[in-house]
Amino acid sequence: MQYTIHDYIIITKSKNQKVTLGVDDKKKENILKSLFKQGYRKSMIGSKRIYYRRSGSNFKSVHFHEIQYAFYEMIKSCDFHGVRNVSFSEILNWLYRNCPIKQNMQFDQIMAETLTEDEIHIYLLQNDGNYAHKIKVQQCFSKIRVWNFGETIDTAGGISKSNPLYYKSIGENKFLIFSYYNPGVLSHDGFDSCIAEYKSLKDIGLRQPLSYKPLAFSFDLDQDLHLIDKYVN
Repeated sequence: MQYTIHDYIIITKSKNQKVTLGVDDKKKENILKSLFKQGYRKSMIGSKRIYYRRSGSNFKSVHFHEIQYAFYEMIKSCDFHGVRNVSFSEILNWLYRNCPIKQNMQFDQIMAETLTEDEIHIYLLQNDGNYAHKIKVQQCFSKIRVWNFGETIDTAGGISKSNPLYYKSIGENKFLIFSYYNPGVLSHDGFDSCIAEYKSLKDIGLRQPLSYKPLAFSFDLDQDLHLIDKYVN
């Protein structure tokens, strides 16, 4: 169905031929319902208002002004048949000055959607750097437990002074080690990985390593797993 400009805008002409443009609540409702059909949504995560565009089960975060811009593009595709005494450019310029799309109750009622817990998780991973960082650190901790790493504190400062060390023997007095830096400092903590050689397991954290080979700083499971895969799987 192709909409006409009259679905969205009231165009009136006075006796002196002056053209007036406007929108009422019904026109605003038509605008918002058309944008909703295009996939634009509003939701809440806690007390934070978010906007996105849905396509099936997928969605992408958008800014509010992108929804407004989508309306301008929608207007450009309208049927202008029967519109007289006012040009397309005049209508578009009027809309730029008097955008009918506002963050108000009507917008919330028509555009609102509730995200599932899984969708909230995906949204935050894509759009909240602190949340994504926290999840990556948690995933590393989980893998370290699954891989049965030992744990100690680097009191000697051979790898990461006073920070936790997680270690796993890989043969010939060599150990795969994760050092957990900035513990407790959210969004700034993480893991560095290395291979270190000690005279014995009991020396880890208490003495300087005999040799030390960095593998990955700020270890990322998705990007760096191949560096240690042969030691843990």
